[in-house]
Amino acid sequence: MKLIWIVFRKEWIDHLRDQRSVVSALANSLFTPVFMLAMILLVGKTMMSMSEEKPEPLHVLGQQYAPAFMQYLEANNIEIIPADENLVEEVRQGKVKMGLIIPEEYAQAFREGRPAPVELVMDTSRQTNLMVMSKVTQLIQAYSKEVTSLRLMARGVDPLIQLPIVPNVRDVATPQSSALLFMSMLPFFTAIVVFSAGAGIIVDSLVGERERSTLEPLLINPVRRSYLLIGKVLTSFFFAVIVVGLSLFIFWLGFQVLPIEDAFGFSMTLSAASLFWIFLLTIPETALAAVLQAFIASFARTYKEAQTFLAILPFVIGIPSVVLAFVPNPSDLTQIAIPGFGHSVLFNRLLRGEPVTPLEVVVLLLVTLVSTGIILFLAIRSFGRERILSGK
Repeated sequence: MKLIWIVFRKEWIDHLRDQRSVVSALANSLFTPVFMLAMILLVGKTMMSMSEEKPEPLHVLGQQYAPAFMQYLEANNIEIIPADENLVEEVRQGKVKMGLIIPEEYAQAFREGRPAPVELVMDTSRQTNLMVMSKVTQLIQAYSKEVTSLRLMARGVDPLIQLPIVPNVRDVATPQSSALLFMSMLPFFTAIVVFSAGAGIIVDSLVGERERSTLEPLLINPVRRSYLLIGKVLTSFFFAVIVVGLSLFIFWLGFQVLPIEDAFGFSMTLSAASLFWIFLLTIPETALAAVLQAFIASFARTYKEAQTFLAILPFVIGIPSVVLAFVPNPSDLTQIAIPGFGHSVLFNRLLRGEPVTPLEVVVLLLVTLVSTGIILFLAIRSFGRERILSGK
C-alpha cells in the first residue's frame, strides 16, 4: 500500500503541474452542467412563449360560406386571414403554417343537418407548426360537438347521451417528476462526465509517457507493475470524483440562482439530498470507468488512438441513459444490476423522488465492484506485457 501511495502521489503532483491539461479537463467536464442549465432555461422560455395567449393565424379559403364557424374560431383566439387559390402551394412551401378550405356546398349541408365538409391543409413534417395544427383541429372538433348538442336539444334529446364516458384525469406527478420531464437527460450527462473526466490522466500517464520515453525508466524501478498501474488509476479516479462532485454542485447551484421556475411558470424542485445520493452512487461507477479506461488505453498504439477510443466510451455507456428518457423506468433487479444502466435507473428514481430499496443499491454496488476488480485484473495483465513499451 505504501508503494501504491508513493506512485499515486507522484502521478498526482505531475498532473497538477500541467496546469493546461488540468484546466482543459475541468473546463470540458464542467461545461456539461452549464450547457444543461442553459438548455433547460431555453426550453422553459420557449414553452412559456408558445403558451402565451396570442392569436394564431389561420388562412381560410371560402370563409363567406361559414360565418358562424369563423366567429367561433375568432372567439377562441384564431386570426382569420383570407386566402387565395394558391393556399395548398403556400402551405407546401412553408409560407403558411396551416390552411382551411370551406367549399361552397358547406352552407347547404350545414342547413340540412348533414355533415358539412371542410378541408384542412397542413404539412405535418414541419415540427414548428404542430401546436397550431393541434389547436385548430381541436377547435373544429369542439365546434362540431357544440353544434351536435344544439341539434339534439332542438329534437328534445338530452345532448349528454353522446357522452357515455366522461374521463376525469388525476395527475399523480410529484414536483420532482414534473421537473424530470426537463431533466431526463441528467443521467446521460452524468455518465459523460464520469467516463470522460479522468480519461486525460489515463492517456497521458500510460500512452503519453510511452511516447515521451519516460515509461521504460519508470518500469525498471523495483516496484511491481501492478502497483504502478493502480497508482495511475487512483489518480484518474480521484480527479474524476472531484470533477463529478463539482458538476453536480454547479447543477444544483444553478437551480438555486437561475430563474428556472419563472421560465417554466411552475415549481421545479431539485433536492440537494437526491444529488448527494447520486454523487455517492457515481463513486463506484467512476472507479469502474478508471480501470476500463486504463484497460482500453493499454491496447492503444498511439496517443491519438487512445484519445479516440476513450472519447467514444462515454457515449457508448450513456446510450442506456438516453433510452430511459423515452421508455418506462424498469424495476427488474437483473436490469438494475447492470453497471451504467442500473445507475441511470436509480438516478431517475432519485430525481423523481421515488424510493430506492437498499437491496437494489447493494446489488448494483456489488456487481460494479466485481466488474471493476475483473477489469483491473485484465488491465494489470496487459500492463505487465512487454508490448506496453512498444505499443505494437
